[in-house]
This record gives sequence, structure tokens and C-alpha cells, in this order.
Amino acid sequence: MYISKRVKVITLLFIESRENLSVKEIASRLELSERTVYRELEGVRSLLKSYNLELTTIPNEGMLLQGKIENISKLEDELMQESHIDNYKIEERVELETLKIITESSFIKWEAVSSYIDVSLSTSKKDQNLIRQFLKKRNLILISKMGEGIRIDGKIYHKHITIMDILVKNVEFANLFKWLKDNDLQKSIFLKIMNDRYDNSCQEAFKIVKKIILSDEGDAINDIDLIEFIILFGCWIRELILDEDLTFDQEIKHVSDSERQLCHSLLGELDYSVPDEWRNYLSWLIQIYFGDQKSNNQIRNQRFTNKVKLFIQNVEEQLGIKLMENLELFTGLQNHLVKAVNRVNTGVSIRNPLNREIKQNYQSLYAIVTNSVNKVFGLNFFPNDEIGFLVLYVAVALDKLVDKSFRVLIVCSSGMGSSKMLANRLEREIPEVYVKRLTSLMELRNIELDEYELILSTVPLYLKRHEYMQVSPLLNENEIQIIRQKIENHKYTSLALLQSTDKSASRKISNKSIDQLYEFYKSSKYAVDLLKSLDLKSIKINSHHQLKNEILDMLLRKNFLSSSSAEIASADWSQNYFHVPNKKYAILNCPTTKNVSSLLVIDVEYQTADEQLTKVIVIVHPAKANQKSTALLSNLIISLITNEEADVVIRANDFELLQQFFAEELRCVLNDILL
Repeated sequence: MYISKRVKVITLLFIESRENLSVKEIASRLELSERTVYRELEGVRSLLKSYNLELTTIPNEGMLLQGKIENISKLEDELMQESHIDNYKIEERVELETLKIITESSFIKWEAVSSYIDVSLSTSKKDQNLIRQFLKKRNLILISKMGEGIRIDGKIYHKHITIMDILVKNVEFANLFKWLKDNDLQKSIFLKIMNDRYDNSCQEAFKIVKKIILSDEGDAINDIDLIEFIILFGCWIRELILDEDLTFDQEIKHVSDSERQLCHSLLGELDYSVPDEWRNYLSWLIQIYFGDQKSNNQIRNQRFTNKVKLFIQNVEEQLGIKLMENLELFTGLQNHLVKAVNRVNTGVSIRNPLNREIKQNYQSLYAIVTNSVNKVFGLNFFPNDEIGFLVLYVAVALDKLVDKSFRVLIVCSSGMGSSKMLANRLEREIPEVYVKRLTSLMELRNIELDEYELILSTVPLYLKRHEYMQVSPLLNENEIQIIRQKIENHKYTSLALLQSTDKSASRKISNKSIDQLYEFYKSSKYAVDLLKSLDLKSIKINSHHQLKNEILDMLLRKNFLSSSSAEIASADWSQNYFHVPNKKYAILNCPTTKNVSSLLVIDVEYQTADEQLTKVIVIVHPAKANQKSTALLSNLIISLITNEEADVVIRANDFELLQQFFAEELRCVLNDILL
């Protein structure tokens, strides 16, 4: 049964209200016309009747919901279940519709899709383009045929990878495990769809894998990769039983003895013959997940996509800020993680020359990223140098958020109906907000309200120290505009907030004003001298080795380095040279024994398979600089990495523009470290 949004809202008002409600009161609270309320009451009464409930009209007073308490509670629970459209985010709904269509063996009508997941037919049909875009990225297409409906066409293994991707993304790891082990659906409609189509094939796959691979490890599975393989193996089993045609055209590299033995063992647990094409498909999966050599093919990238999503979700939960929509962050993390994992697996280590500065300047963020990495990849999987690079990617994303997400608390009388509806409406209309918690009036006294930037309530509140905004559950346009204006006025910087606690803890009021002024003067003078030294240079190179030699020769000619300093700089090049992720410029941190500081921007313009470079920023400074000067340079380097404008300005090759840019950066850095 499809329940319209208005019927749902009005029904929940009756459930939450302890007094009579008149049509006029309902219209006022929901900002609807009385005629509209009268029209929707028919649907409300029809819904209530199906739960043995009714509305009793009391003359001159209004209407009151009557019936058994258990029936009222059941109705409220049903309205709040995830099977209603008001509780689906658009991406979740599209993937749910895709899963329903892709698991069908033939055409299915839109009416059947919308009815199954309990959304309106018009909503499902409007999702067609989003579904097509989702499938296009996975080498699949949505076919529509007049009179028959829709279906998804493409290679069978592309379909299986897509199914696995949707499940891993939308069902928690623990619930996936319970489903595979005990066929426990955990009230998940995603898993219900799988059971409708695949029967117990995934559970059979779990038992086989447990027997062959986990014979000495009990039931516990803590590896998402293994869960992914079991899901794909379950899909493989089901399609094989259905005798689906398969033309397998993926390249299989040299099969090792261990891979061949594993494939033989898995096939030995089946009671039916397996054609060669299906054997090849299974060998391919085994090579991907258990092979001695890890290949960067489609499914490997898909696996990293899932891990990147899980990593970002973990960071989001701890920050209270949404990052998932930042495509540059996602792509950068995915590319970096593929290489980083390969380095770790092969025992190759890299040094991050900025890791100490990153850890000092992003203490809170560093802890959050470390915690998230450990959750997704395992404890201590990545060394600290690799984690430092990941912190920079997240820092870049945070700094690029124009409308910074802020945390919202939503309050209603019971903490359920109206607040849930309001939260979904709010997140759909204003994606940058983060609805951190839904609560009731009774629970409000136990909540630390200082943790929220905005408090929304569907009922009047009596707060002494905090402001709140009373809104209707449907959130009308005027209210949406007011909330947008609050966000616009807020305009806080996420990173600055993250570091404010750390900085304020170390910031102490001192009576030594003269000393402080002198420190301010020295640091300011150092920044001005550094700015005056800014110079543009150009060199022609064909390799990274030549790049190093040319820059060091230039620094020798300008008398910035002594011969001994040049030798040290050459030996420490890999530690002090840093190619900024996803940018075409690098930074060279160049300490010297001489009392000289300088900023050089060198035009290089060269490209190899591993590196594409247009500029190198060289920062020369005394190796034994004082603490404030060192802090200034460290912050300047990090600012160059995280500032989105830096790439545009540096590539412009305009000296005046560069000078203005560095002046502003140095001013901001001074403000941070001195105030």
C-alpha cells in the first residue's frame, strides 16, 4: 500500500497528539489549506481502518484517534520503516530500484518495481535517468520495451559486481554476515530482494567458503573482501543453476597452483557439472580475491571504491560533515589507496616529508583519519607516512566546502514521527546540513545542546541559553529559506573549528607583552623578507633526475647552498620533495646552513608515466631556524597543499599575482601561529 506524504504526516500528527485536532489546526501546523486537509482525511481514515483504528469527531472540538495502544504503536512503527519513500535518500532509492530490476530474469514493469519498494509509480519513472547513469558507470544499460517493461542488459559478471557493490554499500557488514550465515534478513529490503531471486545460493556459498577457506577459524569473518567474494560466488552459483548462458571474455593471467587448488576445492563441493566458461569465471574471481598477483582491473577498482566509501563514511560520522559528494576527494583517495595498498603489500615504504607538520597542525583530523583507516583496513595496516597523505586529501576536501555542513538537532513530542519526516525533508532540500540526532521532549534534557549549530522543533521549547526554530514537519519554503540564511550567516571553516580546541588548549595568556610583541615583530619581518625574495625561474628538463640536478645547481649559483648543503640536499631529496596530490606542482623544502631564506617558483613543464609537472615551489630556509619561523614555513607548505586557489595562481605564471597570493597566505599563517 502506497501512503502519500500528506497522509503520513497527518496520521503521525494524530498519533503524537494527546488532544483533539481540528481541520483548522492541522492546516495551520502543516501550512495547508483546509480543503486539502479534508481531501487527505479520506486516505487517513482508510489507513487507520486497516489497523483497526478510527477518528472520532467531537463537535466544536475536533478529531481524536481511538483504538488499541498496540495497534497505534504498530502503525507508528510501520510508518517509520525504511520501506517508505520518505525514508529513502535519492541515491539509496535508485540503488534499491536497480537491485530489484537487475535481479529479475526477464522484463519487469515499473508498477511492479514501485509497488515492491513502496514508492509512487511517478517517482520510480522519474528515477530512470539516474538509474541509467548509475548503470553506465558499470558497463550496463537499462532496456525499456513497450508493453513489457524494463530490464538491465550487459555482461553477467558486470551485473554480479553491481549487485555486490549495492549490498556492501547499503547493508552494514554485521548484517551482511548474519544474512550469509543464518539467512537473517535484519529487516533489510535489499536482502529481501536477494532472497526473492537468489533463494539460498549466497548462504550455500558461505557454507562452502567457510568449509574450504575458514576451516580452522570458526564462523567469524572480519574481512569485507571475503564477504564480497562470498556474495559474488553466491550469484555465480544461482546463475549456474538457472543454466544462464555465459560468454566469459575477461583475461585470466597465469593461474598459480594455489589458485587452481582453491578452484578445484570449491567446485568439488557442488553437486552439478560446471561448463568451462563458468570455470573460467570462477577462476577469475579467485585470482582477484586470493591470487598471488593483484591486478588493477574493474572488480579490483570496485573493491577499492567500496573501501573508499567506507573510509569517507567513517570520517563523516566523526566530523559531522558530509564529504561523500566531493568527487575530487573520492577520486584522489581511490587512486592513492590503490597505490598505497600495493606498496604496503609489497613491502615498499615511502617517506612523507611533511608528516610531522601535518600531525602537529591537524591533530584532531589526524586522529580521526587514523581511526577510520584502522576500522576499514585493519589496525596498523598503513604506516604513519601514508596516513599523513590521507589527512591532506581530507583537509583539501574540508577546505573546499563552500557552504560548510553544520550539525542539526531535531525535536518533536515523541522523537519519532514528525522528527523523522522533518529530517528527511531537510536533508533532501539542504544537502549540506547534517542531521546528527532526532530526539523527544523527554530526552532533550539529557542532550548537550552546545554540540549543535541549529535546533529545529515541531513543538514549542523552553530553552534558557540556546536558540531554536519551530517549524512544521513538512518544512515549508519560507522555513527552508530561513535555514539557508542561517547557514549562509554561519559560514564557519571546518578545519579551523577542528583545530580550535587544540590551539585554545595550548594558548595561554601571558603578561610578557614586550616579549610577545618582539616575537610578533621578528616573525612578521621574516615573512616580509621571505616575500621580498620571491622569484620566478625557468628550466628545461627531461627526467626527474635532471630536475634535481638543475634545481640544486641553481641554488648553488644563487649562493643559497654551500657545497656541503647541496650534497645533503641531494641525499635527502626524496624526504624533502613532495608532489602535491592531484596537482601539477611540487614543493621542495630546502634547509641550508646559510642564514638565507627565499621563495622560488620554477617553471619546469615535463611529463612521464609517473609524474606530470609544470611548477616546483622551492622554499629555502636556515636549517636551524627558530621555532616561530619553522612553524611559519610548515604552515605555509600545508596551506599551499590545501588551498584550492594555489593551483590556479601558480600555473598563471604572473609575478604580481603570485606575490599577492603569497602575501595573503603568509598573513593568514602569521595570524594562526601568533594570535
